[in-house]
Amino acid sequence: NMKMDPAAQGAQPAPEQSPQGQPQGEAKAQPAGSGAARALEFKSRAVDAVPANLQEAFKRVVMAGMKVMYSEEMQGEIQAELKREAPMFQKLAEAVAGLMGILVSQSKGMPPEVVMPAAVELVYEAAAFVNESGMGKATPEDLKQAVQYLAVLLMKAGGMEDGQIQQVFAGGGQPAQPAQPAQG
Repeated sequence: NMKMDPAAQGAQPAPEQSPQGQPQGEAKAQPAGSGAARALEFKSRAVDAVPANLQEAFKRVVMAGMKVMYSEEMQGEIQAELKREAPMFQKLAEAVAGLMGILVSQSKGMPPEVVMPAAVELVYEAAAFVNESGMGKATPEDLKQAVQYLAVLLMKAGGMEDGQIQQVFAGGGQPAQPAQPAQG
């Protein structure tokens, strides 16, 4: 059983939870709570992994991602991605990794601590979009695998090597071997 980082932990939906059952459209239209909360209803618990001082940055990244995801310009690209011959989890993870690449390049200093939690939230948003639009079916297992694969993609994008990534996922098993001093 793979050990996941705290950002992804708890971000897995209960099997009985259905993205279609969430009143997403109505909730966004109701004027309640703070400005950012009013426009955004989180679909994962990734926000819980974000320190309080970075909550606003997290919300801005998620909202920017949703704006791109739901933009007219992206609809053709999204449909092409969903028709691609690949497992749903892979399509979700790769699409969100690409989206995060766009957001990071456009941002003026996105805090690194919000990248993974925002990406997890956007995977959940993308899955809900797929299910609600009828363009495909994303299951809770797809979400779980998408989050794990997305973590790998983001670590690679951040310059980590495969061996380092395996150590991250091995986590609690055995301590990583210390680097051997150079023999000389």
